[in-house]
Amino acid sequence: HVLIGVGDTVSLNCSVLGAPVVYVVWKRNGKPIAYNNRIKLFNEHFLHIRQVTAQDQAMYQCIASNEWESSTASAEVSLVWDGPHFTHTFPPLEPLSPGQSLSLKCSATGLPLPQIVWTVDGQPVSDNWRLRIGDYVSSDGIVNSYVNISNVGEEDCGLMMCPSAPHFPVSVIPLAADMK
Repeated sequence: HVLIGVGDTVSLNCSVLGAPVVYVVWKRNGKPIAYNNRIKLFNEHFLHIRQVTAQDQAMYQCIASNEWESSTASAEVSLVWDGPHFTHTFPPLEPLSPGQSLSLKCSATGLPLPQIVWTVDGQPVSDNWRLRIGDYVSSDGIVNSYVNISNVGEEDCGLMMCPSAPHFPVSVIPLAADMK
């Protein structure tokens, strides 16, 4: 059993005793491995995975065979669960005039991927004709969430928060949508 962190490198060795060994095959969860610039095989016996992602968590099998018999060895690769943490939050805001637009972004990472929930004064924010919320996961595993408000009004004044559940530290950031 191998414990590894996201972004780390793992190498698995398939040591074979006996002769003749005709071929060595590696599998991931019982299926052939698709090798690429991140997952490489060195002289059949060494499987090398760089920049480990959540998709690399699996049971890896090494099967050594000749015409009379075969032998299998396995190693489970598991990820060390990394609690969620913010990678980007929005800065304190300048006062806004009625009718202006506002766009806020909050980014977080962790395993499992965090779910970002926006709130104002402790109440969940939901989409409407002037407020849009969205998110996406970048190729490096960062959850990017945003809220866009068009035509800012008094009802938008309050304490904007971009916490996430479960067990996410709360980051309270004032939404200074004070009317001039």
